[in-house]
Amino acid sequence: MRRHLIGLTCIVVLLLVGAVVGDTTSDEQAVLARIDVQRALATMKQLSEDVVKNRSGAGAGTAVAGSADEQALADFIERRMKSVGLEVHQERFPVRHYEYGEVTLTVDGRAIPAISLHAAGGTWGTRDRVAYVRGNDGPARHRVRAPLVDAGDGFEADYARAGDVKGKAVLVHRGNGWPTYQFIEAANRGAVALLMYDYPGGRDDTLKQDSMWYHEQLPTVSIRKIDAIALQAALAKSAVEIALENRIDVEDGRSQNVIGIVRGSEFPDEWITVSAHHDRWFKAAVDDCSGVASMLELARVMLAGTARPRRSMMFISFGAEEAGVEATESDWLAGSQAFIAEHPEITRRLALAVNIDVTGWGGAKGALLTTPDNVAFERTVLADLGLRDRSEVRPVLSSTTDAWNLGSVGGGAAALMTWVSETGGVFGGRSTFSAIYHTDFDVFDPKLVPNLETDIRVEALSILRRDRATTLPIDFAGIAAWVDEALSADSAKVPGISFEEAKAALSRLRSESARLDQHLTAIKSPRPVNLWLMRTRKDLVPWLIGRGAGGVRTSAYANQVQSLAVARSIAQKGDRTALENALARLLGAGARVSRDVFNEQRLYAYTSGDWSSLFEQRARQPGPDVYEIYQRVKAGGRAEAEVDNLKTLEAAARERLSESLFLITGKIDMAARALRETPVP
Repeated sequence: MRRHLIGLTCIVVLLLVGAVVGDTTSDEQAVLARIDVQRALATMKQLSEDVVKNRSGAGAGTAVAGSADEQALADFIERRMKSVGLEVHQERFPVRHYEYGEVTLTVDGRAIPAISLHAAGGTWGTRDRVAYVRGNDGPARHRVRAPLVDAGDGFEADYARAGDVKGKAVLVHRGNGWPTYQFIEAANRGAVALLMYDYPGGRDDTLKQDSMWYHEQLPTVSIRKIDAIALQAALAKSAVEIALENRIDVEDGRSQNVIGIVRGSEFPDEWITVSAHHDRWFKAAVDDCSGVASMLELARVMLAGTARPRRSMMFISFGAEEAGVEATESDWLAGSQAFIAEHPEITRRLALAVNIDVTGWGGAKGALLTTPDNVAFERTVLADLGLRDRSEVRPVLSSTTDAWNLGSVGGGAAALMTWVSETGGVFGGRSTFSAIYHTDFDVFDPKLVPNLETDIRVEALSILRRDRATTLPIDFAGIAAWVDEALSADSAKVPGISFEEAKAALSRLRSESARLDQHLTAIKSPRPVNLWLMRTRKDLVPWLIGRGAGGVRTSAYANQVQSLAVARSIAQKGDRTALENALARLLGAGARVSRDVFNEQRLYAYTSGDWSSLFEQRARQPGPDVYEIYQRVKAGGRAEAEVDNLKTLEAAARERLSESLFLITGKIDMAARALRETPVP
């Protein structure tokens, strides 16, 4: 079991707020008693059912970034924020906006349900107010009429079996991962429409929506798996013709973050944020009307007492969380990206950022995701609410929620409560949210969110304790422990690369953290210390983090070195089949596509300018050299002939790993120096 070093800072904070392990104070109990889960459920229902009523071609009830429906939700939330006494305003920011006409899809004249996949192609419409037409049927050619071909998973080998699809519509199984390769493959082969179905963990009778990251190459719709199975049965008997019309208009637009503020009485320049998002797919009762309703209930609870908060609190409903960043593989989190870019004065002084997304979901086991500096603090919160056995705290945030931008990019202490386990009683014995995630079945039903009150209590106690703390519990020793564990795992994968300098830097960080903790026990003026420590955390944490592979930025590169070393060792043994398999694992879905498709998708990924590029948190993936080696081996080439090529690639990967080690070592040393220079009165 992993051990976390808990600094004296955390112990001091717990004493200051009067809490003991396994208990809450009478003051805290009084605040928790104000939580009204029925009020939150009523708000969740209103948001899901009453504010937006449309028949959007992206899914009935959908409110996409920059739309009038998204604005209507923002206005509703603004009114509710004002009603509890917050100082409220909306901040607008640019997004790529899509407007969807209703979708008509017929198969041999019979209508079947379908929706336009977001940021994919339409049969007609406008792009930046310039008309386009992709249809081939009707007076205005707004409709595509074409024979249908089952293209399997939509990769190169599938088309070899399916034959020529030029001028035809293709039925493609979405499967695992994101289907960007499948879009490009179908378009490059001359298909005139794409019907996509199925996704991991989903129900067979749902319509699934997701952003397709600006792959607008050909008209595309999502259909239910049960309808896809029926189409495959029909194709087995005879030819099938489809007719599709889906208008999509796209241009620049403006989304909005709704921000409600209450100023702190003692630490007005230290901030606690509570956030959710109001843009959505379909009626989105759980994702994320549940989060907005919880955020509004927490605002009411925190302002209902006689005493003002000690720290300033900001309640935020983000727009454009689902999509909105232009021309990138990471087009989500647009609202929180705009917020952290606009407000460095907040993220530099962010005492705690509670993000609420898909909250209250059923499950016997939960996980509180947080930044590594906040693990010890949140473990005590869970323990004091009697949740130690039901929930664990994980020191890594997901890059699929706004918590990522607030914590991993913005550098604040961020936390998100989730329930991920399977239990009985919902959807045939399964309760994982993936069953209805981004589908037309995400509708209001209190039975779907049995943990809603539990989550609000966790969030309320976290906010309350962070607000009442004198010296903030920023656990630099916890950060060091998290990085140390990852580096130990990484070093075992890459013999010959020294991790000693990074380990020594971590030792210095621990030492300075322990020394500072001793001084903080007698601190009389916490304000300059708090500001100094929050700035130090902001300057450190984003540089330590990488997307995926465990969370520390070195891990993805260590995995690449290990994979290439394994491939090189196999090549030296002359095992062609094993080498082909090893390279296929390294390339992932890229191994299944044609050369032009691989290069086009790689170019697309390289030119993304989203939130993950700010601190280079996304590792570069294997490139065309690996693809070319794979193709030669797959075609029957000798494994031994690739040894030198693989050695070269392995050396380059080792260099990238060494550079990432240099970066985090330097940043850790800078943080240790900053702790040593902390102005303790």
